[in-house]
Amino acid sequence: MCFMNKLFTPHRIFEIFLFLLLSLTFIFSLIFPENYKTWIPYPQILLPLANGLCTLSCIPLIIKPGIKPLEIGILLIQSFCVKWTGYEALGIVLYSVMIVMLFGYGFFRSHFYLKTAIISIIWLIWMPGAIPFGLDNFLLAFVTFLFILAFSRVVLSHFKDLLAPLLPAQSEEAKIKLPQIGGTLRLAESGLSERQTKLIFDFINYNSTYKELSDKYFISISTVKKDMAQVLKLFGVKNNDDLRHLLSQYTLL
Repeated sequence: MCFMNKLFTPHRIFEIFLFLLLSLTFIFSLIFPENYKTWIPYPQILLPLANGLCTLSCIPLIIKPGIKPLEIGILLIQSFCVKWTGYEALGIVLYSVMIVMLFGYGFFRSHFYLKTAIISIIWLIWMPGAIPFGLDNFLLAFVTFLFILAFSRVVLSHFKDLLAPLLPAQSEEAKIKLPQIGGTLRLAESGLSERQTKLIFDFINYNSTYKELSDKYFISISTVKKDMAQVLKLFGVKNNDDLRHLLSQYTLL
């Protein structure tokens, strides 16, 4: 049972069903190419090619879930491909799932409004691709996307409020005192070294692994572990998960 839980993690199950969904889009693009009204040139060739490549790209994600650039790239490409071929609802769902995954990966923890604007502009630039299917579909896709953006923001705020009582608190041995929950924590003014500040910022905001931190700052993994162990003591928490949950309550600068 323990082995099955480790094998079929929620993220891996998500990747499996994403693979199944994209497999269907690939099959449909082969069987029903005449159904597509799209401005994409040579849709009988380009659409099956895009769908097939995205489907195959899901296999590494099933083997090792959480390859962020690959996962986000697949969702982005497929959201436009299906939207441009008459499946606006599925395109909106895939693009919205991509946004939710970005939330989960900490993409919006810094420069929230700027990144939200960029995500919205990308979608608006590609919205004309729905025009061949009628003005009503175009307007419905546009308004639905704005609704889902607003809904995602509301869900995020509700979850933060519900989970706040369950988040870890600092121990009495903590050397760094935190501001009021929801406030701004200036890491550079917390008594941390410059390197520790950078490690924490990337670890929390971008969900970086020790290997990614090691490669980015040209230091050994053992050095990263040593710095992070010191950080845990300074913040008075037991492990990295507690640190992530604790600091998720603040805006890090």
